[in-house]
Amino acid sequence: MRASKEEWLNIFDMLSDSVSQSNKCLNEYLEEFISINTTKEITGKQNRIKSNVSFVEKLVRNDYLNKWDYITGEDEINKKTLSRNLPDFIGYRINTLFFNKEEQLAENLIEFLNQKSNIEIPADQLSPHNQQANGHPIMKFQGLIQSSDNPELKFGFEIQIKSSIHNLWGEVEHGSIYKPNNFDFRIEQKKKNVEEIWNTLTSCDRQLYLLKKEIYKKDDLLKQLLTIYFKQANLVEDLNSHYFYSIFFNVFIRKNIIVMEELLIQLMSNQTIEIKSNYTYTNLQTSNVYEDLNEILSVILHKDEIESIKKIFDFCFNNITDTNFLDLLIFSIIENSGLNLEEETEDEGFDVDDEEEENNTDYKPLLLTFLETNGFKTKRIN
Repeated sequence: MRASKEEWLNIFDMLSDSVSQSNKCLNEYLEEFISINTTKEITGKQNRIKSNVSFVEKLVRNDYLNKWDYITGEDEINKKTLSRNLPDFIGYRINTLFFNKEEQLAENLIEFLNQKSNIEIPADQLSPHNQQANGHPIMKFQGLIQSSDNPELKFGFEIQIKSSIHNLWGEVEHGSIYKPNNFDFRIEQKKKNVEEIWNTLTSCDRQLYLLKKEIYKKDDLLKQLLTIYFKQANLVEDLNSHYFYSIFFNVFIRKNIIVMEELLIQLMSNQTIEIKSNYTYTNLQTSNVYEDLNEILSVILHKDEIESIKKIFDFCFNNITDTNFLDLLIFSIIENSGLNLEEETEDEGFDVDDEEEENNTDYKPLLLTFLETNGFKTKRIN
């Protein structure tokens, strides 16, 4: 039969002690989960047991007054009906630091809770990915927890996983859009505003995540340290120093960590380089790409820029007297690019099948691409 709000509210109040015990048990499970997932960047946990005011609102909003079968004089049966069919009698929200961690955390939690004998998570709740009325995804799932003091009772619970930013946005959206207290003629404009805020916040979330997860490679850190000492030595003007350093590192150092470490040890202890490194190279003037590369560099590298790069080179390496610096630059670029066509073996970087194809191939596009990826201002060629 159809019961009144007051009758169901009376049953609701009867369940107060039992639901509190079940909530305590579920909270202990969640604390256990958090303690063994310290690397998951969980930032907080909120909990509530549905209040009688909220319960009455839900009775009306979800039409439970007509959906639930109330049996007069059968309080135990009515308690079972209410406890099982109120899906968010117990509610938890677990906060993670970033938006892209929500789904994985929710899946891990479902797997964890499914191992508890007094927890039941229906098959249709095993995937936490849900779509909200506003069109945005939300990670949540529902289940049942068996009462410890009355095994016949099972209380519905709902757990949401939200990032810090998602949580902040959701609180505003929930109160002003989803559940406005009064008629608001500005509701459509508010929806647009809230949507714009969502886009901004999710963008911020992504940028913050990338900043936090940024990992520096050892060779990059060594290069950064070297540039500090280069600056102290006043080798080049600050205005274009990044350009000169980039070419120097990309052409002459590459990933030679040993050379950088040896240079830094001296600079950090003596503020100068007393024992310079030897730079080994191969004369590649007979390479098929030598002339092309010479022609390109004569356009994209100005004379004063070559001199600035040479100052950095001379600061680190022993003087090379039998080769001019531009040739040294060219030889190194050829070796690094994989276009050393004096060798008969096919290079990993480029597909060269035979000698005839080598002679007819225009390598300038390949050279320009390689130079651009290594910091050269190739747009000067146009």
